[in-house]
Amino acid sequence: AEHTWALILSLAKGIGLRKRVESYQITGKTMLILGGGGIGSEVARIGKEAFDNFVIGLSRSFRKPEYFDVKDSLMKLREYIGKVDIIVDTLPLNKFTRNILNYDTLRLVKERVIIVNVGRGETIDEDGIYRLLVERPSVRFGTDVFWRRNGKEDFENKLWNLENFIGTLHTAGGYASQEVLDRAKEKACENVYKLLTTGDAENKVRKEDYI
Repeated sequence: AEHTWALILSLAKGIGLRKRVESYQITGKTMLILGGGGIGSEVARIGKEAFDNFVIGLSRSFRKPEYFDVKDSLMKLREYIGKVDIIVDTLPLNKFTRNILNYDTLRLVKERVIIVNVGRGETIDEDGIYRLLVERPSVRFGTDVFWRRNGKEDFENKLWNLENFIGTLHTAGGYASQEVLDRAKEKACENVYKLLTTGDAENKVRKEDYI
């Protein structure tokens, strides 16, 4: 969630962009978060508590529903996407989320919208987001995740040539922080213990989402 906000603020204030740009305001804006799990809920909490954001969440379930002003289904994406100032994608990749942000959906966004992806690269259509950024320079996009080629995440991308794009090389998680990695290990051990002792666990995968 910290990394997500680093990308949002960098895009809003032109940090890391390739030329001097107009600063976008964040306080009091409307945010759309795709995915209501741990990351999405924490992004929502920071948005509400630090920036007085109105937060819309689209997800099947919500880890901390109290931080969302509106909670709805991903099926309503096209209904909401044109009404918001910030879009955060925290979605896992499965047969329902692959290319969920395609060009036909992305073209509905407002001018001056900020889009950030910390979920999986393939939840956004690669050519679609590139086309949007070329056609509408006021839209800004930041990502920590890229598209896989030949089974491997490929950080070489034509997006780097655009002035309204910034990226980080999948460093939001434990890859770049021993502290985060240690906490992830602790949570995994706690979850295994919970499964063995209660028969239930957090973050269960629905097989039908993938097969």
